Amino acid sequence: MLASMNKTYRLQQQFPYRLLKNDPLICEWLQNDAHPFAEPFFDETISRLKYSPDNRRKFRMLAHIDMLEEWAATTEKQYPAAIIFHISRCGSTLFSQMLSTQLKYMVLAEVPFFDALLRLPFKNNTISKAKAGSLFDAALQVYIQAGYTRPEKLFIKADSWHLHFYEALRILYPDVPFILLYRHPMEVLRSQQKRRGIQSVPGMIEPGVFGFSEDMPGYYDLDKYMSDVLQSYFEKMIRFAGDPNSILINYNEGPMAGLEKILSATGITLPVADLKKMEERAGFHGKYPGQVFSKESLDETAYPFMLNNIELY
Repeated sequence: MLASMNKTYRLQQQFPYRLLKNDPLICEWLQNDAHPFAEPFFDETISRLKYSPDNRRKFRMLAHIDMLEEWAATTEKQYPAAIIFHISRCGSTLFSQMLSTQLKYMVLAEVPFFDALLRLPFKNNTISKAKAGSLFDAALQVYIQAGYTRPEKLFIKADSWHLHFYEALRILYPDVPFILLYRHPMEVLRSQQKRRGIQSVPGMIEPGVFGFSEDMPGYYDLDKYMSDVLQSYFEKMIRFAGDPNSILINYNEGPMAGLEKILSATGITLPVADLKKMEERAGFHGKYPGQVFSKESLDETAYPFMLNNIELY
């Protein structure tokens, strides 16, 4: 069980970061340090913390996932200011990094533990989707408590396949703005060809998440598989566009125009100096903060199997 209920390690400084492979109802915890969660992706935060002195201990901190709801109930609940959904490679990382320039905000970007909870019903039939949603919210509250300071605003950047959990998250957060980021599908595909995300490789994510049949034919063409994934994203996004609390942002609008939509939807007004910090961050690559951003000239010549995606776009 969690071995940190003492003066040295307090619950407020800890968070669960993964489910055990041999027993996915048990989660392993990490000790946070005196730094905000500011990396472009949360798995980078985990990598940093795993090698900190507090986490290089002989014994691991473990707890059953049912404890999440019990511990979350002892905290003051905080709702996200917004959840950022996207179809991948369409600016979501840059927007989360721009928001992270404000230390008073917490941005949780593609948290592996949140993904594991949402997908748990596809791995364990004893966990219902409703239970997974409840665990997601409980884990979120624990993560807020584990932060360097309690945030003034909280933003969640979802994984791209979490578009298929939109309805479940909307039930949890009925009034929270949901940001929907998208881009020309050929640009997304060209980016995936250079560096494949796990959503573009068959078998890395359960087929049922995308609405694919479990007995679907095996894929030997990664581009065609990604095309089917993108189609599932666009179809979902078109359906959700009617949600009065959804905000559509096209990649080609540019980062500052998109940011203005996010700030407006969340009721945030910032001084010029803070906006300047965000604009400066927009000049660098979303995933690589030290690399100056330069937009590539991409060949948008469409493959025949992408024509339906282009029409949906």
